[in-house]
Amino acid sequence: MKHIKIKYYTALMLCASMAISCENDLAISQDSIDTDFFSTGDNISRIYLSPGGSANSSGAYMDIRSGSLYNSGQMADYYQDVDLAYTYAPASGNNLLTMDAKNISFTEVGEEVEYMFPYQNKGELYRYTGATDADVRWFQSLSTAADVQRGYDSLLNVLTNRGGAEAQPVKRLANLQRRDIVLFRGINRKIKSIIYIEDVATAANGTMNMLIKSDMGEQIYFQKPDLPLANLTLKADTLVLEVSTPRADENYIDLLGRKVYKDVDLENDDVSQISLLHTWNGSITVFYTLTSAWIADSGYKPELWNWLQTLPNRRTIYLYRLDDKAAYVPGYTFEDVRNNNETLKQYGNDYIGNINSFASRIPGTTGQTAAAGMVYRIRDVGNDMWGLIKILSVDNATGTCRVALKYYHSEEV
Repeated sequence: MKHIKIKYYTALMLCASMAISCENDLAISQDSIDTDFFSTGDNISRIYLSPGGSANSSGAYMDIRSGSLYNSGQMADYYQDVDLAYTYAPASGNNLLTMDAKNISFTEVGEEVEYMFPYQNKGELYRYTGATDADVRWFQSLSTAADVQRGYDSLLNVLTNRGGAEAQPVKRLANLQRRDIVLFRGINRKIKSIIYIEDVATAANGTMNMLIKSDMGEQIYFQKPDLPLANLTLKADTLVLEVSTPRADENYIDLLGRKVYKDVDLENDDVSQISLLHTWNGSITVFYTLTSAWIADSGYKPELWNWLQTLPNRRTIYLYRLDDKAAYVPGYTFEDVRNNNETLKQYGNDYIGNINSFASRIPGTTGQTAAAGMVYRIRDVGNDMWGLIKILSVDNATGTCRVALKYYHSEEV
């Protein structure tokens, strides 16, 4: 990719020095977000940024060079200039993300960072926690680019000596707290920054306030690539399942294709793409996998189980209920999980983990009916595809059921 090297010269520093505020005043006015250069003529910048969460209009994307904040709607024009992103989630609090971070798709900004932009600036982050008053005064005293360079290396050495740098650098810092000090290195934009966390948000409508001091001696400005942003599919698909006559009209659900079939629609009795069977016996609604022996014991059309056993290519599906588990908390619910292939797999592997127990029907107890609010993880053992299904509504008077689905797409999005 073509790039242009640019240096800031002393004349520019002198012109900008009129806007300088007192170096010992840590809290710069939040009313204006701009870059202030020091009167020494050195290539240091100080900016005050207050990125906001998903329910805040401030913008979550940060260009440290210009001191600008951008929201998602502006990123089509500026993504090549952005160094860091901010996101808030109930479970992980205040997060800073480099633009090349991965496995951060639990929020909308996280998904955009991971999948939307055709070019991402690379960076790395370190965190220094438990800053004392002396540490804050040390940060306040940084007034030249050389100070930032030495301060960055010195703080990194402190982290190494006190055992705080083994798992760092990272691409994401979660649960940031007031008075944390963050080291940021823009790898390809050649920026080193020391960031003081002045205040943090407590909800998605809040902001995290940061004072950033950077060595701006030499930076690389990337020309915007002539590539479109990726079109992300964020919402769940909703399937409406209807059974017109009890014990005679079950539904065969193709989760991957997001289609519903009747038995007469199955060409040559091919069930290779069928993941779940939806039944209604006149009083309760139950979902089965096609290999579930519970179909034979359910009292629902005994001949159905005999027929299914004759069919080749039945998929082995594992079901696991989530909504009744202690780990099913705000930030990691069905609604929170982003609907793309990598995020669903991440949710299954990293959050749920390897589960030895599984079920082959919804619900898992004989005689019970599927009910609104139930959430199950679905895993296809044969191809390791993952998905989530949530029961939205059940009408056992008519045999109608509505489910929301987040499952692997047939094509990457």
